[in-house]
Amino acid sequence: MKNNLKFFAYILLLINSVGALYGGWNLMVNPDGESLNLPIEFLEHTPFLDYFIPGIILFLSNGVFGIAVIIAMYNRTKNYSSLIMFQGILLLGYILTEIVLIKTFSPLQLIAGVIGITLMILSYMLIKLRDNRRGKQKSMSDLNVSQNQ
Repeated sequence: MKNNLKFFAYILLLINSVGALYGGWNLMVNPDGESLNLPIEFLEHTPFLDYFIPGIILFLSNGVFGIAVIIAMYNRTKNYSSLIMFQGILLLGYILTEIVLIKTFSPLQLIAGVIGITLMILSYMLIKLRDNRRGKQKSMSDLNVSQNQ
């Protein structure tokens, strides 16, 4: 089960990261938003004059960090499941902030929000599996200690 959860997390992280790297880079290089068909009017109620700063935030928080989480998972870094949770929170936070600031909603935002929530659920499940396994290992070692006495 753990391998299935990790595989699903890998896929969602990869989809999100590649999209964020592509979108963030496009917004930094073309801050008018035209390369992604984003009207500058979307920024009317935001503190931004163009898409450059949102592009940097997207590129780093969901693109670069997402790739870092994938690498941490691959290397089996301790507590990588917490990094998955944090990525889900970052993604959902980015999308919710975007919706509030631009005062519009698109199906792509719904998809990204669902990915963020799913990453948080997968992370929770991986943490529970890890904790259950640690608990069983601890109780087995306690049993061995008591048998040796």
